[in-house]
Amino acid sequence: MQKLMLIVIIILSMWVNSFGKSSYLDRKIGFGGSIGNPIFNYIMSFPFIDLEIGYGGTNGIHLSGSKLKSKKYDFNVFVLSALDLIFTILLTDKLSIGTGIGGNIHISSHKSDFKNMETGLGFRIPIAIFYDLTTKTEIGLKIAPSIELVSNAKSIAYHHIYAGLKTNIMGGILFKYYI
Repeated sequence: MQKLMLIVIIILSMWVNSFGKSSYLDRKIGFGGSIGNPIFNYIMSFPFIDLEIGYGGTNGIHLSGSKLKSKKYDFNVFVLSALDLIFTILLTDKLSIGTGIGGNIHISSHKSDFKNMETGLGFRIPIAIFYDLTTKTEIGLKIAPSIELVSNAKSIAYHHIYAGLKTNIMGGILFKYYI
């Protein structure tokens, strides 16, 4: 049993150390943008961490109630702030794939009045593919499905913490430049 535990610990440490050989660790700070959902994103990258701020897009699908309902007003005011912890593994010299965990906060509304505004706090699992164009630039595709607790003015007025759950898929094509 002790040998088995020792083998498992050694294999896990080798697997975790493979993350350190990623191109993310060699780079310092990166800036970039992406187009997708939200429509426009600004991205700041640190080793293993991506910070995104986006504007415009869809609101996702509500999971609360007796049936699933999608919003009919797809494109609307949508502000997103997300923080992702991404671990990447090199597949080839220039191609890497990564996944991790993250969280996001969003504010959305399809009308300009306060009673229709929603705020959400979510958990997301980003999946990304990166291709290095040069040593300092990369392009990629990032998809981040999330599940969110949604709150609105009506639920707060009735002293409820949240109005329901909602799923959302955020992502897009990105370009980053590293300093």
